Amino acid sequence: NLVLTGVFGSISNAAVAVVDNTVRGSLVMSGNTARQEILVRGNAIDVNLECTGNAPEPLQGGGNTVGGVATGQCAGLVGP
Repeated sequence: NLVLTGVFGSISNAAVAVVDNTVRGSLVMSGNTARQEILVRGNAIDVNLECTGNAPEPLQGGGNTVGGVATGQCAGLVGP
């Protein structure tokens, strides 16, 4: 599993990004804050993709594949 909780992009144009990873379990993102964006792109996730309480909401810059379900703020981040 990959769990990101409470990450804060504190530099003036900082982003939080999870890009091009293979996660053999679930990817869980909760309570993260970025001044610019939170990006979830190009990940192959074997189980679930779960996102709650992130500000701003995570954006998709490219396809994520999920073996289980995508929920919360990341519900629409699966596919091309």
